[in-house]
Amino acid sequence: MANRFFITGLPRSRTAWLAVALSRSNAICHHEPSAWLKDHEALEELWAPSVVSIGVSDSALGVAIGPILEAFGPRTLIVQRPIEDVLTSIAGYLGKGGFEVNHERLRRRLLFINDKLHKHHRHPLVRVVAYEDLTNVETVRNVIGWLTPSVRPPIDLDQLMHLNIQADLGYSVAVAAAAKLWWMPAELA
Repeated sequence: MANRFFITGLPRSRTAWLAVALSRSNAICHHEPSAWLKDHEALEELWAPSVVSIGVSDSALGVAIGPILEAFGPRTLIVQRPIEDVLTSIAGYLGKGGFEVNHERLRRRLLFINDKLHKHHRHPLVRVVAYEDLTNVETVRNVIGWLTPSVRPPIDLDQLMHLNIQADLGYSVAVAAAAKLWWMPAELA
């Protein structure tokens, strides 16, 4: 069976960057499949073994961390970033496209996700890393080694450390508008 791994945290916490860093020979990391997966069974199919290590990097699926740990048993990395920093980052990102953010509604969602994540910090399959520590190459090397123990680390990690990887704003807005929120509680959707 393939080694399964899961990366989550609040939005704008380098999950796209980590998905790129973890996708290499014999390892695949899908970024934000929650936007296009239709249900829990589709997530199970996505995690079907096809390589040595297969993972999901998705901030939105943080609300489902408990069921994911129980059903799939992936090694899980939670990237911890302060909520106020996330709010500022999201507002700046969306503001570039002329979108306004409902800060109170977003804060409620972030607090809800953060609470779900925090409840699993001590789970034996979970490691937590501070967002700001992801600028340290040794921290990242250790995280990658723990998530994908049977796969060689990327040889270009020193160069990857300096890349800013994020989804195109137009694409993100279109995906969010079409997303099926099967994993989100109705009161937050």
